[in-house]
Amino acid sequence: MKSIWSKPFWLLLVLASSALWALPPMQSPVERARNSDVVIHAVVTAQQQTSLNSVISAVQLSIIVRDVLKAPESFNARRLKTLNFLVTPNSYESGLREAPGPGEWLIFLRLTERTVDNRVYVIPVLSSPEAFSFHPFDAAQAAEIRKLP
Repeated sequence: MKSIWSKPFWLLLVLASSALWALPPMQSPVERARNSDVVIHAVVTAQQQTSLNSVISAVQLSIIVRDVLKAPESFNARRLKTLNFLVTPNSYESGLREAPGPGEWLIFLRLTERTVDNRVYVIPVLSSPEAFSFHPFDAAQAAEIRKLP
């Protein structure tokens, strides 16, 4: 009589658990820029992280926008001073597990609209998948992104 602890069982368990940690395929920064509404070159100057529960933390990044590489004319990305988002450091999902540290970053954002009291607000949020919303700054990649339509 075989036990459930046989080799095939362990193999299936390992494969199933690795699927939980899987992220979508990595895209190049230029490809991420094509799929984003706004791309900025920014310096992260400060970070504040507040635990909301055992899984989720709220993050506020203070940034200085060095350059706007891509943005619609109707959105002034240079006015961005902070970014607020959630991280899930203790989650099995494929979201953002930690905020980027201080330094220069390419930041990929999408724009969403929210209506409050009959007024429409445009809100920048991390592009999807959130795990790939930050990329260390690279001048050559920034130049390629700037050429995008």
